[in-house]
Amino acid sequence: MRQYIPFARDAFKQQRLLGWAMRTIEDTPILHDSFLNQYGPEPDTFRPGECVDAILETIAYQDLGAVWDVAKPNIQPAVPYLVRMLSLDSQLDMTDPGLVQTRVFGAGKVAEP
Repeated sequence: MRQYIPFARDAFKQQRLLGWAMRTIEDTPILHDSFLNQYGPEPDTFRPGECVDAILETIAYQDLGAVWDVAKPNIQPAVPYLVRMLSLDSQLDMTDPGLVQTRVFGAGKVAEP
């Protein structure tokens, strides 16, 4: 879940900025690999056919309140979007360490004086 929160000097500008962002995301809810690779340092981060979907999602008022509980005096208008999880291949080699033969627990021992 991702929340888009506009910040501006006055409420009118905040609302316009939020509306513009929502319209842009609704016009282009699917970001394809060609778009995502366009601005990155590596031109092949996303493979052909990979994409990211952004969907406007409603969340419970209680959950939204919990998010803004830490910023009580400065609550801002926000719009939650759900972004489809996308797995990326790692550059690290994943090795299978094999089965555990023995376990040794040494944490929490108190030395006798």
